[in-house]
Amino acid sequence: MNQLRILWTFFRLGAMNELAYRVNFFTQLFQAVMSLVLSLGGLAVVFNQTDTLAGWRPAELVALVGIYILVGGLINLMIQPSMQRFME
Repeated sequence: MNQLRILWTFFRLGAMNELAYRVNFFTQLFQAVMSLVLSLGGLAVVFNQTDTLAGWRPAELVALVGIYILVGGLINLMIQPSMQRFME
C-alpha cells in the first residue's frame, strides 16, 4: 500500500510539473493525438481500397501502430532522460 502511495505522489508531482507549462503540455497533447489520428487515418485510406496489405489484416496493423506508440513512449520515459543526463 505504501508503494502505491509513493507512485501516486510521483505521478501527481510529474503532472504538476508538466501542467506548470500549460501551452507546452497542450501542444504535446495535440501533437500526440494528431499523430494517432493520422496513423489510423492512413490505415483507413489504404484498407478502403484493399482487404490485406502484404498479408497483414487491418486489425494486425492497428495493433502494430499501438505497439509502435507504446515502445516510443517507453523509450521517452526510461531511456531518453538517462541519455540527456549522460550528455550533460
